[in-house]
Amino acid sequence: MLTALLHKDLRICRLPLIVGLILLLAPFAMAAAVIADLPLWTNATPSNAWATLLGTGCYFSIMCSLPTLAMISGSIIAAERNDRSAEFLAYLPPSRKLILSSKAILLITVATLIAGLNLALLALAHTLATDTQTVHAVTTNLLPIHNLAAIGLAAAGAGWFASSIASTTGPPVTLAFAAPAAILGILAAIRKLTNWPSQENFSPAYYTTCIALGILTFTLGSLYYIRRVEP
Repeated sequence: MLTALLHKDLRICRLPLIVGLILLLAPFAMAAAVIADLPLWTNATPSNAWATLLGTGCYFSIMCSLPTLAMISGSIIAAERNDRSAEFLAYLPPSRKLILSSKAILLITVATLIAGLNLALLALAHTLATDTQTVHAVTTNLLPIHNLAAIGLAAAGAGWFASSIASTTGPPVTLAFAAPAAILGILAAIRKLTNWPSQENFSPAYYTTCIALGILTFTLGSLYYIRRVEP
């Protein structure tokens, strides 16, 4: 039964998955095109040049894959109500918990594949490089990967929660994309009014809030879906 549910979830999420595959792989081609024109490509040893390409590609692949998680989490539940398959499922044996487990497995699998592929390639880049700083030569001043993960969790959690309530996919996906910026704006407004958090603690407070709200919205969305009376 779980296998059949996973096939159904793959079907309703096929567009976000196709877009996600493009967003996962395209940054490597873009990184190659950009780095090939930089002096570090021609001046570096072949191993360091490839390490730079892989390290840069991995960073932007993870960053570009955040919208994939937002799209999937925002549509994976609401899409069933939109195409009326939720009403059909209501008359079948699987419980709400089993249906929700299928959706969670799909989302976690996608996130794991994104992280696993890029972290493996990043490890390869570190192996190739004779100087580990070479791997991050292009991305050294950008957000660390663990901070990107916190933003992704906030976006996916908001999309999951909204999708558990909505009957169409548009609003949940929009909320998923907007959630990280909304958290940043609210925290900035709080700081302006109360002078908290301090300037040096603002970034840690933002990413901690993203993680906390991501976990909270996943939990609330799951509980709402399981207890919802309507399909």
